[in-house]
Amino acid sequence: MKIEKKIKQLVVLAALSGLGMQLQAQHKKIWASGMARSIFQQNKITTEGDTVTPVITNSGHALVDLTLNASPNENTYLNAMVRVRNDFGGFWGSGVTFDLRQLYLKGLIKNAVRYQLGDINYKLTPFTFYSNSEEFSGQQNAILDVFRQTVHQDWFYTKDNTWRQQGAALDFSLAFNNKFIQGADVDLFSTRVHPTDFAKQSERFFYGGRTTFYHKDKLRFGLNYVELADIKGTANISNWFKNSVVTGIVDGELKKARHDYGFKSEFGSSKMSIAGGTDAGDIRDYFFKVGAHMTLAKRNVALHANYINVGPGFRSVGAQSKRVNFEAMNLLYGRYMNAQNVRAITSLDMAQDASLYRNNFNPDLDNFLPWFDNIRPYGEATPNRKGLDIKVVYSTESKKVQLSGNLLVQSEVVGQGIESLRQFTGSKVDLNVDMAKILGWKKRDFTLSASHGLQRTSRSSDIVQSNIDLSSSVADIGLQWEFAQDFDLILTYRNLTGKGNEYWNQRNELTQIVDFKPLTVDLKETILMAGIRYRFSDKNQIQALWQKMNWSDKAGTLQPFSMEQIAIVYILNF
Repeated sequence: MKIEKKIKQLVVLAALSGLGMQLQAQHKKIWASGMARSIFQQNKITTEGDTVTPVITNSGHALVDLTLNASPNENTYLNAMVRVRNDFGGFWGSGVTFDLRQLYLKGLIKNAVRYQLGDINYKLTPFTFYSNSEEFSGQQNAILDVFRQTVHQDWFYTKDNTWRQQGAALDFSLAFNNKFIQGADVDLFSTRVHPTDFAKQSERFFYGGRTTFYHKDKLRFGLNYVELADIKGTANISNWFKNSVVTGIVDGELKKARHDYGFKSEFGSSKMSIAGGTDAGDIRDYFFKVGAHMTLAKRNVALHANYINVGPGFRSVGAQSKRVNFEAMNLLYGRYMNAQNVRAITSLDMAQDASLYRNNFNPDLDNFLPWFDNIRPYGEATPNRKGLDIKVVYSTESKKVQLSGNLLVQSEVVGQGIESLRQFTGSKVDLNVDMAKILGWKKRDFTLSASHGLQRTSRSSDIVQSNIDLSSSVADIGLQWEFAQDFDLILTYRNLTGKGNEYWNQRNELTQIVDFKPLTVDLKETILMAGIRYRFSDKNQIQALWQKMNWSDKAGTLQPFSMEQIAIVYILNF
C-alpha cells in the first residue's frame, strides 16, 4: 500500500510538472508561489506525583506548500498546491510525506458568468453558511498568533470566515432598466460533504445560493437558501437527514459628508428532519436580526448596534458547526498522571494544536466549553438567544491609540428545564497604543496592547438546584519593541479564569434537549510568553519563543499541571 501511495504521489507531481512545461512551451502565463515553514518545539510538563508521563518531549517539522498557478488563456485560471513535509527524526526520506492540498479551476464564460470547480472557499451569511472564528482568536496576543496562523493555514481558515469545501460555484450579475431595481447578483454552489460507504453512511451534499437586488447602491435586499441533505438510496439504511435554511436580507446605506449611516437586517427559518426509521421527526424555528451602524469619520468613531432573536429550534449546520472539536484529545500530552487521565483542552492548545480542528460540518450541535464562551458559542446563529450586541470603535487621528469595546446583553428565548431564563452579560475591550508615534520614534516600532473579556451567566428560580451562576474572564497584555533594526522583543501575559456552576445540555439525534449534566468549575490558566523575532522581510521571519502555562481546576478531579515550551519558528511566503 505504501508503494502504491508513493507511485500516486509521483504521478501527481509528474502531471503538474508536465502541465507547467506544456504551458511554458505554449508561451502561456505560469508562475509559482507558496509558503515554507519550519517549527521545532521542546515541551516539558510538570505534575505532582506523576511517575509515568515523559517529562520532556521534542517535536518539529519542515514543510513547503508549493503552488502552481497557470493561466492558459485570459479566461481560465488553474491552481494546484502540493505539500512536502518532513517531520524531524525521519531520515533518508522515511519521514517525508507528499499531499495534494489544493486543486481548483476557475474562469469566465462569455465575460459574464464566473465559475470555480474543485476546492472552493465559500460563505453566505452568519445564519446560513459561515465559519465562525474559534474562541480567543481575537485576543491581543502576538506570540500565540504565530501558531494560530499555522493552524489556519493547515485548515484553510480565512479572515473573511469562509468554509473550505469541494464542489462547484457559479456567480453572475444582471442589470435592469428599472427605476427601482438597478441590478442583481446571483451566487450558486454545490459541495459534496462526504461520499457514501454503501452501508451506514449516505451520500451527503450541501448546496444553495443567494440572489441580491440593488437599488441605486443604497438599498440591498435578497434571499439566501442552503440545504444539507442525504441522498436517499445511496446507502443501505432506512433513515436520511436534511437541514434547510431560508433567509431574507434588507440593508441600506446613506453617506453624507464624512459620516456614514446604515442598517442591516436578516430574518428567516430553518427545518431539520430525519425521515424514515425510528428516529424520524423534524424541528423548525425562526430567527431575526435588525441592526444599525454609524461612522463619524471626523471623530474617528464607529458604532454598531444589533438586536438578535434566535429561536431554540433554529438549526443551520453550515453556520453552527464549530471549528474546534472539544471532544478530541490534545496531541501534546493528551494523557497525563499515573492514571493517564485525559488532559483538559486549554487556550494554549487551541492556539497551536491543529489536530483539534476540522473543516467538516456536524449535524449535531457541537459541544463547547462554557468557561471559554457561554453566550454565543455558535456565533450569531446560537439558538435560544435574544438581546443586544453593541460595538464601539475609536482611534485617534494619527492612529496612536486604537480602542474598541463590545457589549452583549442577552437572555434565553425559552427556559430549559424550567420557566426561568438564563441571563447573559458579556463585555470585551481591546486597546492598542503605538508608543513609537507617541515618543516620536521614526525608525523603530514600539507597541503596547491589552485585551480584557468578561462573561457572566446567571439564572434564579424557586428551585435552588436549578440556579446558575458562572463567570469567566480572559485578559492579555502584550508588548512588541524593535530594540534593533528588524529585531523585535515580544512579551505577553494571559490570565484566564472560570468559576461557578452551569448545566451541559444532553441532546438526541434531532438535537433536542433530553437531559442536563451539572457542571462546577473553579479554573485558572496563566500563560507567560517571551520571544525574539528577526524580520528578513515582510514575508520572511524567524522567531525564538518561550512560554510557560500553569493550569488548575480546584472544583474538578484533574490534577493541576504546568507546561513549559521552547520553540523556533521560521516562516517564508513567496
